[in-house]
Amino acid sequence: MRHFDKDSAWALMARRAKILYQAPDAEGWLWDVREERPTEHGWPLLFGWPTGVPRGRGGAGGPAAILTAPLVAYLTEHRMHPASMRLPLGKQTTQRLRHVLGHHRYADAEQWWFQHIHDLLSMTGREFAAVHDVSEASVSIWRRRITGEQRARPEGWWMTPRTIELARSGLSTYALAHILKISTSLAWNLKRRAMGSAADIPSATSA
Repeated sequence: MRHFDKDSAWALMARRAKILYQAPDAEGWLWDVREERPTEHGWPLLFGWPTGVPRGRGGAGGPAAILTAPLVAYLTEHRMHPASMRLPLGKQTTQRLRHVLGHHRYADAEQWWFQHIHDLLSMTGREFAAVHDVSEASVSIWRRRITGEQRARPEGWWMTPRTIELARSGLSTYALAHILKISTSLAWNLKRRAMGSAADIPSATSA
């Protein structure tokens, strides 16, 4: 029985690979295209190797999905909802591409909610849902997760002199969370905002 040599197999594949043409990735680097798969979006998925890089084991390995500009745009568009993507790709390949691009659904979701924390703290669930095109249920879930509350506090509560003074006082995140009855993640965010926007926030003595 003939012994299967992986190194020889990689080298053989690299030698015999038929290159269709060259195409750039999203950053302009040329790739040798070995395979083209049509999509329903008007552009193909391309597979191959970076041009000029040795293939096979110890080099570029086997052919990989090329992150072309249309593919990067599509993955970015579906960053928060990867399950809705329609591509002729396997799950592992999709996950690898998202990893390369730094896409992480749960981390991205938390970042998105913190980017809209002002509205989350001041708007009602219905108002937030209408403005940001999300469900009221998700507003309730993330408000509870971040602030520990389901209802909105009075508008601008986190900009009051007392809150800002506490956030700048040097209290630990845990102590600030305890005093304000909020989550530690929100307390950390308040401390960061308070220290970074001194010119825009009134002090307790000027109130």
